Parts: sequence; C-alpha cells; structure tokens
Amino acid sequence: MSWLLAIMVVVLLVLSAFVLPKNLFKKKLSKKQQKIISSLFVLGLVALALYVEPSQTNDPGGEGSQSQTTSSSQEDRASGQAENPFPKESQASPNAQHSDEEVQALREEIHHSIPQVPEGQTFLVVNNNVPLFTSSELELTRPYANYGDLDFLQRVTGAEGLLGVELMPDDAREPLTSVTPTGWRQRSYVNVPGGWLYNRCHLIGYQLTGENANSKNLMTGTRWFNTEGMLPIENYVAAYLEETNHHVRYRVTPVFNQFNQLASGVYMEGYSIEDQGQVQFHIFVPNRQPGITIDYLTGESQGPAGPQTSGDLSP
Repeated sequence: MSWLLAIMVVVLLVLSAFVLPKNLFKKKLSKKQQKIISSLFVLGLVALALYVEPSQTNDPGGEGSQSQTTSSSQEDRASGQAENPFPKESQASPNAQHSDEEVQALREEIHHSIPQVPEGQTFLVVNNNVPLFTSSELELTRPYANYGDLDFLQRVTGAEGLLGVELMPDDAREPLTSVTPTGWRQRSYVNVPGGWLYNRCHLIGYQLTGENANSKNLMTGTRWFNTEGMLPIENYVAAYLEETNHHVRYRVTPVFNQFNQLASGVYMEGYSIEDQGQVQFHIFVPNRQPGITIDYLTGESQGPAGPQTSGDLSP
C-alpha cells in the first residue's frame, strides 16, 4: 500500500505544479479553479499523512517489530549464538569474600541435599545461581575433564573439568549399550515421547568433551531429565565455547538418597574464565518423568498404561 500512496503524492504534486504556476500570474482565479486547487491541496495532505504513518509505527517495542525480532533470533541460532536459559534476575556475581574452605563447606552442605523442585519445572536455581568453585579452581589452565571413581554401590560420583573447543569432538557419538549404569530398569510407556523411559545420560555431555562409553560418566536418567533438563544447558555451554574460544569451569554432581540405585538429580555448575562469568550457573536438575512413578531404590517404574516392554534397547 505504501508504494500506491507514494505514487498518489507524486501525481498530486505534479498536477499542482502545472496548475498553480498558470494561475499565479492571474489577478483573480475563477471559482472552479479555486476548487480544483483546494481539492488538490487537501488530497495531497491526506496522501502524505497516510504515506508517513506506517513508518512511524515501526517501533522496535511495538507489534510491528515481532517479525523483525523473530528473524533476528533465527539468525542468532543459525550462527550458533548461545541462548541463555537462565532468567536475568537469577544472575549474581561470585562472592569473593568467602575463603576456599568456606566455599568447600557450603558446597558439601548444598550438594548433599535434595531440593524440592516444583512439578513441570526442569531445573531449580541454587545459591542465587552462583557456582561454588574455589579460587584455585577458577585459574586458567589447559582444558581437561576428570571423572570421579564409582562408589561402593557402583554409582557415579561426579565429573568436572575446564572445557574448551580443544576438547570438543569431531566425530559422531558411538552407541552406549556396552555400559549399564545403576538403576537401569528400562521400560517403555505410551505416554513417554519416544517410548523408552530411561537414557544413558552423560554427566559431561559428549558434545563438550568427546567422552562416550565411560562408566564413570554415565548415569541412568529419564528422557525428560536428559532432553529437557541437561541438554539445553549443555547446548548453551557448547555454543558459547564455539563463539568465543573461551573456557568454562564445569562440574556435574549427582545426588543419591542413601542406598538408592537411581539418582534423584544432578547439580550443574559453570563459570566462564576469560570474561569473569559471562556464563555462570548453579542449578539442580531433577531426575523424573512427568506421568511416571519411579522407585529410586531400584529404578523400577509404573505409568498410567503400565510397562509395555522391557529391555536394553534404548539410548
């Protein structure tokens, strides 16, 4: 429509240019000519106003900016730009006033507890989103990844490292069926996307280190826990590493209640080194599946439709 209005403006101005000069030198205009000139003048003003109005409504904060915002976010994803999954109000700066001993004591206290996460919420922000790394743990060194030894019940104990693009793999992930983590009582349910309840979940995602079928890095986790809880955080960190070539101090700590074979969830911590925490998080991700009741002592489960199939055929 804007181009039609533009043409109208031009036509009216041209007509005015031909009519007006001829009458400027006359002492008196006829009533018919006065009406023509007045009409042209009014129509020109109306057309000009209509033509200008759309450009004035293109406000970045208004409804007209919706398509522009969508296009911008699509370009960001296409270029690999990291999308921060954390609400802005949860961001906080590390508290440098605490000693390393105090930081370690607080970490032990928090990471031995199992917080209550509201239903439907994929993670819970912990300690105001401030990770509990000591000053020495935040020093920039060569990238690495360490995996804790299995405990006396053969359960995973944790993984940590300094992540960078130097560790990221080029090859696709191989199958994980050679590892059977504790609590692996696989069932298929009609109300679970993809059917299978459990995944073999990496403590530190394969895309970050290339570590694959390592029993110290694999735990039994629900599909929801893996794809909705941990994966968005891993994608966020991976995108940041690729964009910046910076490094992220990273730690994942599973939590088991007493002698349970299935973890209740994991604590995830991250802090980017070169930019002093542009990437920063400390969260708890619950290991659960909506609509499924799980016995964490054994890993057995029940759903509305009941177990359909058992086996070790899932990822």
